[in-house]
Amino acid sequence: MEKRRKFREHLRIVVLLALAALLVAACAQGAAPASEEMSEPAADTTSVEGVKDVPREGTLIVGWWGSDEFEESEIYTPFAIGGDYQRGLNVIYEGMAYWNAFRDETVMWQAKSFDYNDDFTELTISLRPEVMWSDGTPFTAHDVVYTINHLIEIGGEVRFGNEVKQYTKEAVAVDDHTAVITLNFSFPRYHDRFFVWKWDSGAFPIMPKHIFEGQDWATFTHYDIEKGWPVTTGPLKVVYSSPQQKMFDRRDDWWAVESGLTDALNMERVMFVVGGTDQSRLIELVTSNQIDITELQGASIRLAVERNEKVTAHYGRQAPYGYVDWWAQALWLNNEKPPFDNADVRWGISYLIDRQQIADVAYEGLTSPNPMPYPPYPGLEQYT
Repeated sequence: MEKRRKFREHLRIVVLLALAALLVAACAQGAAPASEEMSEPAADTTSVEGVKDVPREGTLIVGWWGSDEFEESEIYTPFAIGGDYQRGLNVIYEGMAYWNAFRDETVMWQAKSFDYNDDFTELTISLRPEVMWSDGTPFTAHDVVYTINHLIEIGGEVRFGNEVKQYTKEAVAVDDHTAVITLNFSFPRYHDRFFVWKWDSGAFPIMPKHIFEGQDWATFTHYDIEKGWPVTTGPLKVVYSSPQQKMFDRRDDWWAVESGLTDALNMERVMFVVGGTDQSRLIELVTSNQIDITELQGASIRLAVERNEKVTAHYGRQAPYGYVDWWAQALWLNNEKPPFDNADVRWGISYLIDRQQIADVAYEGLTSPNPMPYPPYPGLEQYT
């Protein structure tokens, strides 16, 4: 009896500590309520000397959050040291395919298909023959093979290198539009890991061999507007880049339009501007039409929606507002250590956690409980 009582006390302490840790983490993720006092409006960011003017209605402006400058403003490769593939590279480069989480659909793009052998140790990629680099050079299997093999060769010298080297033996070009990748072991998700773009999950773009061959990938920036760099297959080109803002203009010769795969972009320009870390400033920028997209947290989301009827979020103008993040918040236990190696203990902790209270208090109602440690996307509902 005494042993059982001590175990219950121990479990109670463990649960309280676990809840405390979860609440602290949750509060750390959310932002403090935005101040009613607004900061000074941002300076006009639609005009830059030497760059053609584009009307505001033809410009999509992303107010980047969390930093006061773009340290990587002259780095336009996702592999170079100091580069950042989220703050602009994601709109000028393209993936072989894209996954739509809410339709549970993979949209093939640069590639037409991914096919494996019976034991998933060999991947064959068939490419669209109509894909072109922005300098008019055809996009081919030789670009794919060069990118993969060079990452294997240089490994940890650049981002993604070690992981590609871990999974990949070699890549060869069968012809201009067919590449075969031999894996180090069976891995049926290889294409999904490296070539299907979704969120910021680690997929990377293929580099143009005729530009990158002979370069030191760790230091090569792929940035020289006069040379037309960066060379990409995407719908936008870099026309200006500084620590405060980046400008990407629509390409009228984008291969996807010329081949009839899709329509031209509606916007003439996409801009990334520094938004900083002050939530009140971001609220002001988005509610005064100085930016179109940004990240807000906690009460800041509700405040922005209330201030301007044209401001909306993923769930529209109602809670929980925000996007269904693939990076679900969860409490993880070490199942190898007592008492967490006991399934009853883990279930006890799970039953004692009031998830709705965490959503209401820590996240101010701006999230919702989920019974599984992954988001409630349609394709995952069958496992819930």
